[in-house]
Amino acid sequence: MLALGLGTFLIVSLFLVQRTLLEQIKVTGGEGRPNLVMFDVQGSQVDGVKDIMRSEGLPVMADEPIVMLRLQAVKGRTINQIRQDSTTRTTFAHEREYRVTYRDHLTDSETLVAGEFNGQYEGPNPFRTGAAVPISMERGIAREDLNVELGDTLTFDVQGRPLKTVVSSLRDVDWQRIGTNYFVVFPEGVLEQAPQMHVLLSRSDSDTASAQVQRKVVADYPNVSAIDLSLVLSTFQDLFGRLAYVIRFMALFSIVTGLIVLAGAVVVSRYQRAEESVLLKTLGASKHTVLLIMTVEYLFLGVFAAATGILLALAAAWGLSYFVFEGPFVVAPGALATAFGVVTALTIGIGLFNSRGLYDRPPLDVLRTEV
Repeated sequence: MLALGLGTFLIVSLFLVQRTLLEQIKVTGGEGRPNLVMFDVQGSQVDGVKDIMRSEGLPVMADEPIVMLRLQAVKGRTINQIRQDSTTRTTFAHEREYRVTYRDHLTDSETLVAGEFNGQYEGPNPFRTGAAVPISMERGIAREDLNVELGDTLTFDVQGRPLKTVVSSLRDVDWQRIGTNYFVVFPEGVLEQAPQMHVLLSRSDSDTASAQVQRKVVADYPNVSAIDLSLVLSTFQDLFGRLAYVIRFMALFSIVTGLIVLAGAVVVSRYQRAEESVLLKTLGASKHTVLLIMTVEYLFLGVFAAATGILLALAAAWGLSYFVFEGPFVVAPGALATAFGVVTALTIGIGLFNSRGLYDRPPLDVLRTEV
């Protein structure tokens, strides 16, 4: 039972982990998701790049402006003051260069978890008056790295000009989805005049069309970079497929080892089963009854081993999905039922095969051996 259960646990847990990783890739680059990214597009080049994409039949799924900012102060304290204060700590979030955008809506990879999202700023010019602009921040970097909550102020350096902001909402961001995701999102009406670049997202179901668009864009706009994410996703899928083959072979080896151990245990206990068979036969049990008793015994052995291995595999795969891969857990009931049935059937088959011929032994032979 231990050997069979361990083998079942290994092969099922590894299969579930593989399915979980493949499901994440499927969600990340699934139907309708962008797989072609054009970035570092200057404002004067946006229309030209869009025309090239449309001429090849590719849709423009997103056009996101990106402005580069640095954090100048947190809750009224400058970064230098925070750095010199021994009671506080600075993190990468204090020192990094932020790539922010401005828009009036949330995307499908963002979920509002606190506050109210402001998509349009209608107040006085914040660069002249020092008015605070409401911004939306990603929850993790706000609470864990910057230690800020709703209503706290942040001051950013926009090309040498300070811009005061106030945290008006917090978002959860699904970073695994392909798209433009940001730690900080500004409302429209603030950063339109700041130096910026654009990122264009599209989707191509044809490698030929994607390559043609990239050639034309690079030829006309050498500074624009293109990434075909479908190649990256296909590489991951191929890699996982190769790893799955090796992993399944190793897990199958564990199952075979367990079956050999089971066969050895049956052979060792063959004489004891011969005694039981003779006793049952002497008491009037038919061959069918003896076989039924053995079948039930091996059935329970296989069921317990398979059920234990599958339950442990479910727990291990869920833990890996939740704590390590941080993705959706895939159960795959069909594969679990198949594993349960195969392990149980093999246990019964090997047990009955090694117990063949026991009922046909004469009782006198068994008694003479005992003497």
